[in-house]
Amino acid sequence: HNTVTEVGATVTWTDNSGNESGYEIEVYTYGASPVGTATHTAAANTTSKVITTLDPAQHYSFVIRAVDSGLAIGSSWAGTDDFTTDPLGIPTTLNATSVTDTTASLSWTDNSTSNDAFDIELVLYGDSFTGTPTDSLNVGDTPYAATGLTPLTQYKFQVRATKDGTFTSDWSSSNSFTTDTASSGGNTALGYFVKGRR
Repeated sequence: HNTVTEVGATVTWTDNSGNESGYEIEVYTYGASPVGTATHTAAANTTSKVITTLDPAQHYSFVIRAVDSGLAIGSSWAGTDDFTTDPLGIPTTLNATSVTDTTASLSWTDNSTSNDAFDIELVLYGDSFTGTPTDSLNVGDTPYAATGLTPLTQYKFQVRATKDGTFTSDWSSSNSFTTDTASSGGNTALGYFVKGRR
């Protein structure tokens, strides 16, 4: 049984060797052929290995063999097994706060463990989402400051997690907000008098 994460997996095997000095593991893209070169190693008398630095939502295969470093020999590569890493977690709990006539602060819950940024698509409420981001934001820089908005206008937005500029989660569910009326730019004092009085 192989336990997976967004960028890794714990692969397991049965130890059928009594005198190995360790194991060699080759992890490769599913559908390709192994080349017989180890990408990872494991200690003797172990039956699992945590594989890291993989890509999200990708299908991989692996083979393994026992080796004896003293004799510089190894067993035959064991039969192929495969696994698929988890996709990036989809953001949830989208919220718009500190809404003014032209700005809003957009936030969400990050459900990914390996993303390094987010894509944001912000559109007028009556328009359809295109799936093309209108902006991006690095992890750690949230909330997102939406600026240049039109007063008294309804908007909606969706967010997705990204990694390395290549891998993305699905888009989140959307949320909407309405900007305030335009600011008057300052208070104006109004005076009046009643006829016959000053």
